Amino acid sequence: MKRTGSFRFNEEGALFGAVRIEFGDIAGADAREKCYLQTREKIEERVREQVRTRLPLAEVTDVIAENADNVLKPFALAYTVSVPGYAERTGQRFIVQPGFFEKGKGALFTADTRASDIYFNYPINEKDDVTMAIPPWFKIEEGSAPDGIDKVDWGAYSVKISLKKKTNEILYARELAFSLLHMAAGGYPRLKNIFNKIHAGDAHTLTLRAGAAGEKATASETTNEAANNNASEAPREKKIDTADPTDTNDTNNANDTNEPNPD
Repeated sequence: MKRTGSFRFNEEGALFGAVRIEFGDIAGADAREKCYLQTREKIEERVREQVRTRLPLAEVTDVIAENADNVLKPFALAYTVSVPGYAERTGQRFIVQPGFFEKGKGALFTADTRASDIYFNYPINEKDDVTMAIPPWFKIEEGSAPDGIDKVDWGAYSVKISLKKKTNEILYARELAFSLLHMAAGGYPRLKNIFNKIHAGDAHTLTLRAGAAGEKATASETTNEAANNNASEAPREKKIDTADPTDTNDTNNANDTNEPNPD
């Protein structure tokens, strides 16, 4: 599943933009089934409710379900969204979670113990590309990115965050591959630990500081630090990449099955 978001912030921290979600074959079949032969109004209502489960103030409009009634073509959802207060304000600072598609989601596994085995309907393969344009008088005061988990027996997880200085855009790229379909109850502590680390990485935030209007943002000269955590599966924090690449250079829900969410 590929999820793309192109957003901008205003000076009050509200987010505006467009979303597109392209589903794979298996996940697409589940998502398509919920839209099949439904009216546009019903589909829009369903998508709006789904987004509001994690972003209660979100306004969702212009929902398009591509190929909902044509099983021979890939299924995709697109919509426009606005979220007042997406960036949480504290004085002159704003706390921003660049991982739009995971914002507001709780941990997948919360119980301390497990009596029965865990099953997934299909492997997870998610790729997120998010762009967030911030006002030119905002600058990143604390910029970092969570280190991912190098490829291990179950898959891999990575998050990259950079700043495109020419346009003052935060670029966020996330990839998650999880191939296990069954985990015995005895392996639950390890499974919970994996998803807790992924959840912590998804919840990573940046701190923006608002200067005077017209003050050009300047980014600190920092670079990404390489991570090598294959053995521990533990994400460590690294600095945000402030180089401009154009100039120089569905998780599951909280149940035991992975149902795709149109958000």
